[in-house]
Amino acid sequence: AYGFWYFEQKKYHQAIEVLQYSFREPIHAFKSKSLLIRSWFELWLSQETYFDLLLTQLESFEKYTRRDRALTSKLKTAFVKFILFTKKILNAARDKKLMKAIQSEIQREPNLVLKKWLLEKCEQQ
Repeated sequence: AYGFWYFEQKKYHQAIEVLQYSFREPIHAFKSKSLLIRSWFELWLSQETYFDLLLTQLESFEKYTRRDRALTSKLKTAFVKFILFTKKILNAARDKKLMKAIQSEIQREPNLVLKKWLLEKCEQQ
């Protein structure tokens, strides 16, 4: 709860700090890790030096997600798609034409967690 609270207040460093905790329940772990990714992303928007760190976090989360056996395949797919779209947005930053294509792809995707957030990030670029 503190992670979400700090994130909504745009206190991303504090959110990251409290999200380092390991959760027992798989869904809580995935919610925490996705919020951690979003926090790093927001920091990257304000300071591009976070690029490599964010990319490493995304790759780590992708491996974690693909290896996890506790989630249903549908939910696992939804999280993997979130990760892949976040990577696309990160790599296509400041290319308006490519960003519009990614935005359209996200809108057509039926099984995707945090779709609204991804669309907002496309708009910001």
